Amino acid sequence: MEELRQICVGLFPPVIEQGLDLVVEEVTEQFEEKFGLSIEQQVDVPDELGTTDLSTAIYQVLTEALNNVVKHAQTQNVEVSLICHDSHLI
Repeated sequence: MEELRQICVGLFPPVIEQGLDLVVEEVTEQFEEKFGLSIEQQVDVPDELGTTDLSTAIYQVLTEALNNVVKHAQTQNVEVSLICHDSHLI
């Protein structure tokens, strides 16, 4: 039962409903604690763009990107930037 609960939380963690800033903070903290990474983060996205759908997508993309860092990059230092420029996320 606990394993199923962890899977469900991993698919849609409660932090997603709290905005992009907290999504990025939560994911980076998890990777810092679990893998010893040092992650600098910058999030500059207007609140009106921070929908639940976008937060879910960012959560999934960021998690996969950091998994790839752990598997392939051979580094402990990571920068995460999520910036809105001309209505596009970069």
